[in-house]
This record gives sequence, structure tokens and C-alpha cells, in this order.
Amino acid sequence: MDDPNEALMKKLTEVSSLEKDLASLRKQVHPSAKTHKTCSIKELKDAVRDIEALKTRIDRLLPVQPVSTTLEYDLGWKGLLKVAIAKPKAKGEKPALNTEDLDCHM
Repeated sequence: MDDPNEALMKKLTEVSSLEKDLASLRKQVHPSAKTHKTCSIKELKDAVRDIEALKTRIDRLLPVQPVSTTLEYDLGWKGLLKVAIAKPKAKGEKPALNTEDLDCHM
């Protein structure tokens, strides 16, 4: 059986690692970051994927789910990574114009 202190130290180490990763990601996605200045969609997609992985690590580590997605996260996820499915446009025949009520002087 594992020592409770060892388990606690392991969790503290993981929390410390998460904290460092979070600080790094925060710098990457901050509005004044190089990623935004260069308008690099690839870098933003990579950052959003890293954030999703970090969120998963946090959810696994903590017994309670304190991390709620925010509007900004949802917009980043949907806007960058979620593939939009284009809806096909309906191309049916156009109805004939009703010209019966027009007063045509011939």
C-alpha cells in the first residue's frame, strides 16, 4: 500500500506541473501574444488543443470538477477546432411569377 504522504507529494507535483503549463498557455493565448499579432491560425489551434489537454488533466486530477468552460474557451474551441459542416443549399425550381393582377395596358 502506498504511503499517503507519497500520494500527496505526487499530486502536489502534478498540480505544480499543471500550474506551469497553465502559465505558459496563458502567455500563448493572451491578446498581446505573438500568436495573435502574426494571425497564426495554426498556432492558435495548437494552443486550444493544449488547453483542452490541460483541462482533461485537471479534471482527472481533482475529484471535484471546479473547471468550468468559459465563453472565451467555448468560442476558441468552436471557432478554431470544431469543423463546420456546410449545409447544402436547396436548389429547387423557382415558382412562376403571379402576374394575373397586374394591369397591363397593351
